[in-house]
Amino acid sequence: MLSFIINGLTIVVYVSLVGQGYTHETVNHSVEYVRADGVHTNQIESLLRDAKRKLKAMNGVRHTFLPSYMDEWMWRHKRDNSHYFNDLVKAIAENPKYKV
Repeated sequence: MLSFIINGLTIVVYVSLVGQGYTHETVNHSVEYVRADGVHTNQIESLLRDAKRKLKAMNGVRHTFLPSYMDEWMWRHKRDNSHYFNDLVKAIAENPKYKV
């Protein structure tokens, strides 16, 4: 794992995500911005821009709470705004930790 600090924001880069079930691709921006096979970084750069905008709107967050805020932000980002409550109730109901 590599860690960088840019303008006070710590960015953690996982060099090998394969062990966690992900396919990790890279793009050498000194050569190209989109590889011939279509791999690019536009989506992740857009997500990071939106996340930074959210954190700025909150006037920053404590370092210890950052993972929790990012988890919530990603959860909301994946859903339609009108269904947050229903999706939350469904997620809780489907979680084995909360089975009665």
